[in-house]
Amino acid sequence: MTNGRCKKKDMKKKNYLKKGVALALMLFTMQSSFAGGPWLFKKNEGFIQTSVVLPAYAYSSLLMGTLRETQEVNRKTHNSDYSIYLEYGITDKLNVISTLPFKYVKTDDLTDGFSPTNLLEDGDLGGISNYKLALKYGIIDAKVKVALSLQTSWNTIKQDLDKGLSTGYDANSYGLMLHIGRSKEKQYGFLEVGYNLFSNNYSDAIELKIEHGWKLSDHFYLAGSLDGRFSMHNGSYNNENLKQTGLSPNDQEWAYFGVKVAYEKDNGFGINANMPLVPITFKYVGFNGAIGFGAYKKF
Repeated sequence: MTNGRCKKKDMKKKNYLKKGVALALMLFTMQSSFAGGPWLFKKNEGFIQTSVVLPAYAYSSLLMGTLRETQEVNRKTHNSDYSIYLEYGITDKLNVISTLPFKYVKTDDLTDGFSPTNLLEDGDLGGISNYKLALKYGIIDAKVKVALSLQTSWNTIKQDLDKGLSTGYDANSYGLMLHIGRSKEKQYGFLEVGYNLFSNNYSDAIELKIEHGWKLSDHFYLAGSLDGRFSMHNGSYNNENLKQTGLSPNDQEWAYFGVKVAYEKDNGFGINANMPLVPITFKYVGFNGAIGFGAYKKF
């Protein structure tokens, strides 16, 4: 009996460790490292970054709360992301921000716990996700800096709803985001909070980011952050096929504490990565591992 209990405990520990590692890898480079805050690029200066997130394996369940709260999916699902991020100074006080994202999704083999109810055919789909365009304007340029940005997201996606496949949210959105931050010597910190209105009966969402970073040496940077997306649950859009696959359904949410690292050369070229350390909550987020990285250039 004792050996049986020990084996069960060891199995539980291994499962929790596996989930923790998978979650950390799943969100690796989920956000653009070291992009954001109230700081503006001067006129004709800017920042461009390319990033990729590739799954270590297809997911067979969705996170629906904490790591213990999951929902099985019928087919193993692959989800990979690619993006180009650009921030450019139109004037010293006004920056334009553009994000061109691409997504490839695929469903194939049945999972171990599949249900014959609403079983979808397998398939794959690739294309542009929700293109994002924003304007950020500097309001206060003092020790504490404040900026305000107009955020837009466009419905430039592709879908195959019969198979539960989508490269993004089937909606446009627009909203305002407040940026507050301060930097001194080898440290910086900022808060970003915004409210986005969505079309097509999708729920509105609040986005939150709190970050504090350190310059460890002439080339290495480290930062800790809290990232979150919270649905207002005020939209009636409901597609059961997208809920089954977890590919951009309504009311998708996440919140986690993470760490970021970057290496930057004197010429403004750098590489970066980020991953969560403390998961808080998720909803309709695929439970799988991924390998990702970003490369950027300041000009």
